[in-house]
Amino acid sequence: MIRQPDYDRAATLAYRCLLKLNITRLPVRPLEILRKCRNTVVYTYQQAAEFLHIDEAEFERRYGEADAFTIRGGEQYVVCYREGGNPARLNFTLAHELGHILLQHQEDAVADEAEANCFAGHLLCPEPAVTGKGPEEVAAACYVSRAAALAALGNRTGRGAEATVQKVEKLFEKRC
Repeated sequence: MIRQPDYDRAATLAYRCLLKLNITRLPVRPLEILRKCRNTVVYTYQQAAEFLHIDEAEFERRYGEADAFTIRGGEQYVVCYREGGNPARLNFTLAHELGHILLQHQEDAVADEAEANCFAGHLLCPEPAVTGKGPEEVAAACYVSRAAALAALGNRTGRGAEATVQKVEKLFEKRC
């Protein structure tokens, strides 16, 4: 049976991440968060190729279909990402990979991808910070693409636990 995405869990975890790290300003920087994770190593594709002693072109040929990917080995994670391209898209992609780690995904299931997208959307575009704003304003403030901003404004799947959202609202009221 195909597992359905648990959007509430993903959204709640995103808000808990904001609270735990006391993130009160936009934009949220998922690369900085990933680098602070005790069980996670982050490499650019170039750094990963050097570490593996292979040519960067060969690394791209083997792994380059995705903008980023995460490898899990026991409790350790390695996140590799492609530098360059659209920086706002990379920001979302890295938040998506962080979602896979924090949600403890172990397979490449459709539900896992949906949950990681939900996590990334709520982490980068927290509801209290984007309510009442237009897509261009959200894209600029949250450092996401216009498509991600539209999704954040129009399709709030997984609002998460009401109490958690209210705590995030209080954090952002102090700063915004």
